[in-house]
Amino acid sequence: APSSVQEIAVNPEVPVIVQLRSCIVAGTQSICEWAPQGVEAGYYYGLVRNDSAGPNGTQLTGLGLQGVIASSGETIKPPPQALCRLRVPTLNVRSGPGLEFDIIAKIRGTETEPGSVVVTAVDGAASWMKVTERVARDGWVTSDPEYILCEGDLTALPVIGLPVAEATEAPAEATPEATEAPVAEAAPPVVDTPAPVETEAAPAAEEAAPVAVEEAAPATDETAPTEESTPTPETPQVPEGLARIVVNNPFDQQIRFTLDQRYRPERENLSGEWDLMPGDAVAILVYPGTVAFSVSTPWRGLSDNAEFVIAEKEERDLWIWFVPDPVEKDRWNLQF
Repeated sequence: APSSVQEIAVNPEVPVIVQLRSCIVAGTQSICEWAPQGVEAGYYYGLVRNDSAGPNGTQLTGLGLQGVIASSGETIKPPPQALCRLRVPTLNVRSGPGLEFDIIAKIRGTETEPGSVVVTAVDGAASWMKVTERVARDGWVTSDPEYILCEGDLTALPVIGLPVAEATEAPAEATPEATEAPVAEAAPPVVDTPAPVETEAAPAAEEAAPVAVEEAAPATDETAPTEESTPTPETPQVPEGLARIVVNNPFDQQIRFTLDQRYRPERENLSGEWDLMPGDAVAILVYPGTVAFSVSTPWRGLSDNAEFVIAEKEERDLWIWFVPDPVEKDRWNLQF
């Protein structure tokens, strides 16, 4: 039986949020955070403490509210959910369960405290988890234990979407809609299906750089096989007062290249973001001088910023990838 019962008057027309504490304990030290949880008017909730083992010998302690009795007297079953903690500094939240979906939010930790998130469902392959709306509406994060660890039984969470055996056929219909933007040309869970749908774009994600050469060759085969080196003369000259960068992704993971509008004259890409699959490249006109940019990848949740100086009329290739830090374990550095 509960030690005490307290009723709180609330306005049923307004969302009710309760702040609950969760802590990570290591020896005599502990770090705590307060996270909001929504409740509904007219229900009785039980305040439950959950203790579980955390990474590196730590202890995770959290408080949660579980629905007990509705105003009608009916016992209610609490919705399943799980508390997860990051193993990386930053984790991307996407608008759907896959790398082909846009990044809509980021979960970040601090130097002393890992980021955390509550998940409420999984996809059919159990490789992506849906987060609560306080993080992002219809947001999803990877379930890879290399990046995130969860408490409780994830198999008890609701499954959204088709099981993995059927999901390999469904993307064949969904791919044409997603491929309207370059970010959805290929996604790791469905790399086998885009090939029959997108006969030109999908192979670039499977074979990376070699395919880029094979795709360029047919354009010149009809004239002369020796004209594989002709793209350079065909490239438009750099306009006066500008410079050009060609961003290449030699990395074996998808990356997102971000360039602020103040560094470039073009207005077609208002977001200033380009998603590049392995082997992809994009040419961008920029203003001469110092150019700052950022790069991120859903793999390991890596991201970093950098800058370079470019002269007027100059054209420069940027080869961007991440390499392991030689000193700090589990840290990757941006190289270009």
